[in-house]
Amino acid sequence: MAAIAGVIQNLCIDIQQFPLGSRANNLEIAITGYQTLLEVRTREAFPEQWATTQNNLGTAYRSRIRGESAENLEEAISCYQNALQIRTINSFPLDWAQTQYNLGNSLRERFQLLKKVEDIEQAIAAYQQAKDIFEKTTDQNLIFDSYYQLGQTFFEGGYYTEAIKHLESCHQTYLKQRDILHLAPILFELARLHHRTGRLEQGRLYFKDCLRLFRRLGDHENAASVTVALSNLEIQTGKIEQASENLKQAQIYYQNHPDRQRLDEVNHLLNLLQSA
Repeated sequence: MAAIAGVIQNLCIDIQQFPLGSRANNLEIAITGYQTLLEVRTREAFPEQWATTQNNLGTAYRSRIRGESAENLEEAISCYQNALQIRTINSFPLDWAQTQYNLGNSLRERFQLLKKVEDIEQAIAAYQQAKDIFEKTTDQNLIFDSYYQLGQTFFEGGYYTEAIKHLESCHQTYLKQRDILHLAPILFELARLHHRTGRLEQGRLYFKDCLRLFRRLGDHENAASVTVALSNLEIQTGKIEQASENLKQAQIYYQNHPDRQRLDEVNHLLNLLQSA
């Protein structure tokens, strides 16, 4: 029975991540599979496997396309909290951290949806706990993700001082390591934060720094996003000529890589500058 349960678990994971067919249908099949599996993998008989299935079911609910978003997130949060009953920091520290990270994602998304302050506060706590464990591993992507998501969550919750302090620490870490792949998005978040809090010159410098790094990385999509953000700041500070030149560069990118919403935004800003 345990072997069959393992096969079902792997099949559910494969279906959940399957790139072909209907994404919505695949997730429904995976959710049904995990729920069926929990009838076999009970907490009493197979506690560790039960926790793993709860964690995976939570991720499936968080990704679910059908149903109400708030209800799906509620189910996801409940599953992650169930998993944490077994995945404790003392018994399974890395699994505990991964589930805390997943829980943080779901709480943050529920905050974005419902704007409940307790959700963003709990998301910050979950990310911080996950980060403390991830920092002890050698997985640099895992460490970066926990740093980055925590910084963004501070930002989204309006904790600007904490966000700047946290991201400046990350900035110094990746600057010393000369890790431009991770440094570029950190600089982008810092630029947005300084812009949001009225530190316009510092924001402009960070936008220019991260734009240079994204271009060096050949990441044209993020470079275009930074260019639009920089242009908005330049308009605010009266640097109209620079803003117009940057927006024209972004316009070319979005014309060749269709993104109707971003192209409309760029065209609107250019029209405003031309009529000013």
